[in-house]
Amino acid sequence: MARGQKRQHGHTQPSNMESRRNRASPARLVKLYSSLTVPQRKMIEEVNFDGLPKISCSTMPTGLASWLFVDCFDSERSELVFPGRGRIAVTAEAVADILDLPNGGDQVKYELDVDAINFMQNKYDIIHGSAPKIEEIMESIKKNRSANENQVGS
Repeated sequence: MARGQKRQHGHTQPSNMESRRNRASPARLVKLYSSLTVPQRKMIEEVNFDGLPKISCSTMPTGLASWLFVDCFDSERSELVFPGRGRIAVTAEAVADILDLPNGGDQVKYELDVDAINFMQNKYDIIHGSAPKIEEIMESIKKNRSANENQVGS
């Protein structure tokens, strides 16, 4: 086995695999929930995102994520395939159902939205031209103990 690698579940992986972080990790949200006030939680419920605070697992082992999304995911059918066990659809409807989230409303914009960028920069006093850091936005939400529409939009 090469130096700097370790064996996990029969696979050889770099030893730093477990320490890698994913920007889409739920860890930040799980930590933020404990800081939210009752009115802030109520606002989340009012926009039908009350399934998000129910997520209590802040991490997913890298090996499991890799196995699920590399070895088991059929991108053509948008399904997780478990030979001899079945298939699980990975669709907007399935995710909304499992996480108890709304499925509909406004379309997700994949291009730059100047109004949204300006809102975030002005609301959180971010210097124009720099990207806002999630940690800074979370700290601002934690410090502001009132519930308001801007937090929901953030």
